[in-house]
Amino acid sequence: MNEELHNDFGHGKNTYPPSKGVPGLPEFEFNSAVGRETKRLLEGIMTTYEAQPFNGNDVPLRTRTNFYNARYARNKKAIGISDHANANGKKSVRGFGVFYWHSSSEAKKLAQIILDEYKKEFPDREKYPIWGDGLFASEPGEWTDLHMCRETKGIFVLVEWEFMTNPESYKLLKSDDYRKRCALVKARSACRWYGIPFDKPAAKPAAKPAPKPKEEDDMLEKAIVVFGMDDFPAAKRLAKKIKAPIYVRDGLPAGRLAKEVYVVGGDEKGLKGDKFVILSGSDLFETSNAVGEFLKK
Repeated sequence: MNEELHNDFGHGKNTYPPSKGVPGLPEFEFNSAVGRETKRLLEGIMTTYEAQPFNGNDVPLRTRTNFYNARYARNKKAIGISDHANANGKKSVRGFGVFYWHSSSEAKKLAQIILDEYKKEFPDREKYPIWGDGLFASEPGEWTDLHMCRETKGIFVLVEWEFMTNPESYKLLKSDDYRKRCALVKARSACRWYGIPFDKPAAKPAAKPAPKPKEEDDMLEKAIVVFGMDDFPAAKRLAKKIKAPIYVRDGLPAGRLAKEVYVVGGDEKGLKGDKFVILSGSDLFETSNAVGEFLKK
């Protein structure tokens, strides 16, 4: 399917403390909850891709946008939505807002769709206010000059769902109900963009599977690890073949990453997995050749 959502969520679990959150609420906790539920809602409807791993350490902003741009180069229909919780020195400030790159009419259109879907899902303006008019053009040199809007080559917007620093908003951001409904807004918006029907899944009882360790729940079948961006082109060829996400070694989540870990550049030292496939050489050219030989098999 060509429909693809770059399901971004800002920050990793190691960013709080010291920053990216308020006492009792790491921002990553909210962001990743919305991203994970969005992925669940869109399963079987469209492809979702996350450059920031669930429950993982922070992947640098530049690295994330590089990953999204590489995906966009392969699929020009892809769109991106980045989740965030806002903060302000004035505790009275609150509300929902969407940022888009000022010169992109398509990004503005996507932002307008998200704002409209938010208003439909949360019609009570007293309880769920809108920040300003809800739409913010991200412009060079201004306070709205956001890296995620500026450096992504595709249609990409950044959502500030509410303010962590406001007491009422804080309660919402801590709420599982609000997080799931935010994900619903995000999923509906993506489907609306592509003209795909989407209905809220009906709640139904399901047999509970045997409990598994949390690490097992989060573990992928396959994953690719690169030492640095020099090895990224070779890793992209491998990712297309084995259909696995790519991670930079410095931004890996804690615990075992996947059952099968493909190392492009370097070795398995410091990595955790059940099986390792080492595709490395003394330089990036030998590493690229190692990947090429593997792909011939």
